[in-house]
Amino acid sequence: MPDPIKPILILAAIETEAAGLKARYASDPMVDLLITGVGRERVVARLSAYLDRRAPRRVLHVGVAGGLDPSLATGRVLDFSQVRRLDETPINLPGADEGRTLLSVDAIAATPAEKRGLFEQTGADAVDMETYHAARLLEERRVPLHAIRAICDDAGMALPPESAGWVDDTGRPRAAAAVRYLLLHPHRLGAMLKLQRAMKQATASLTDAVVRTVEASRHEA
Repeated sequence: MPDPIKPILILAAIETEAAGLKARYASDPMVDLLITGVGRERVVARLSAYLDRRAPRRVLHVGVAGGLDPSLATGRVLDFSQVRRLDETPINLPGADEGRTLLSVDAIAATPAEKRGLFEQTGADAVDMETYHAARLLEERRVPLHAIRAICDDAGMALPPESAGWVDDTGRPRAAAAVRYLLLHPHRLGAMLKLQRAMKQATASLTDAVVRTVEASRHEA
């Protein structure tokens, strides 16, 4: 049966990225919010299940990203015009930021050296782990996708490789895992506080940008 509403779907990997959007749109019948968890398998499985039930007019894949371009500061939001993976065909997107490319990889780019290598190899502006897989699926279903990402860790900022384990399979924060990491690595307190501040700045900028996009899209056919 055709979906009579055709909502706008906001897609995010982790709850923290979409907390402000959930508060705003939880009771809005024209906006759906789907948290997938991190990585290819989870985004494909949960987005596929959603698309079997609903027919969104467009999808906004939102979240934070690591900066590869050294000129991109924490909090900068981009609506990418292309997403790619290494050795796979890029997918063009209807993003407002012409010429900006998002690179999807299989593991966190944790160090400045890793980010520099990816930037030199690909010329991509930022890096995440899920968008290419969502884009491929939505391309097959002929649903428009906007990839809207805010820079959290810039090109010069290191991340603990263990941070991938600080969310569970459903995208919820695992506070105990982060605390355990800090107890084992107390010298990393300063870096973790810096990351916390960057995440707060990035998600605030992201929320503002996504709200503007949703409200503009709401009135389009």
